[in-house]
Amino acid sequence: MNIFNFNSLKPSPSQITIDISGLCNAKCPFCLRQMTDNVPTGLMPKDMFYEIMEQVQRIKSIKTVSLSAYGEAMMHPDFDEFVDYLYDKKYKILVISNMSLANKHFEALLKTHFIIMSIEGYDRETYENFRQGLSFDSVYYNIAQFDKIIREERQNHRHTPSRMANCLLNTKTDIEKYKQTWQELTDVIKVNNMVNPISWNSDENRFCNMKNSCLSDIITDIDDDGKRAVCCEPFKTIVVHPNGKLALCCNDANCSLDFGNYKDIKKSFFHNKNLNKIRKELLKKDVFICKNCKSGIITEKTKNK
Repeated sequence: MNIFNFNSLKPSPSQITIDISGLCNAKCPFCLRQMTDNVPTGLMPKDMFYEIMEQVQRIKSIKTVSLSAYGEAMMHPDFDEFVDYLYDKKYKILVISNMSLANKHFEALLKTHFIIMSIEGYDRETYENFRQGLSFDSVYYNIAQFDKIIREERQNHRHTPSRMANCLLNTKTDIEKYKQTWQELTDVIKVNNMVNPISWNSDENRFCNMKNSCLSDIITDIDDDGKRAVCCEPFKTIVVHPNGKLALCCNDANCSLDFGNYKDIKKSFFHNKNLNKIRKELLKKDVFICKNCKSGIITEKTKNK
């Protein structure tokens, strides 16, 4: 885990996450979508995306653009066009995906730089238990076919993205079987704890955990013993949802707390009172608003190639 010196950390965005799709073709029980209706849906209008990028080009510190936060980016009909645009502008491109639609976008995916493949399970039963609505066989086929393309491109010394298989660890996960299934088809395997998602609670004036009772026996209970993982997201990453609202981070799915909007991204990121309040809490290491967040704690990370 990287440790940051918060005494010297100042807001300086290096990445913007533009969640182009509020749609998802999976119904994962650990996702906030299955626990509340208060999550942005729909697709980001094309003109909004380009208006955002016009502003981003004036923020020179931003080098990476992610097209995913809470939705499946490849459900956007202009996904390939957006990737082409970012590639031509020489941004580093990050995509987080369940890979169920990847077979329709291999050419675009080859132009990206980082792909985080959201995968739980290592066979049909263990996978489809969590990635409900998706087919293990189809996803495995897509990832395997893309791996063949990647290997050929690398043999010819052409650009290829780095691929990470991201597993949310629960109490029944067989991590060795997971590795056996996916390690030859990815570059890195990262294992994070499966935790309850957070949602803004106006009564408590902070983010609180949402719980799905069907996961109560298997979800990972993390006790940090007062030792908090360092979070630099409010300092380094701008997040814009499909409706144009800015969010605290990728875990802020319902963006109920006002962090500004896409009309003036720079002002919202640097001068928003709610965002600055959270930054001050982090700097003082006296966290209240984000105290219930347990995301980002890496259990294990294995390089494959």
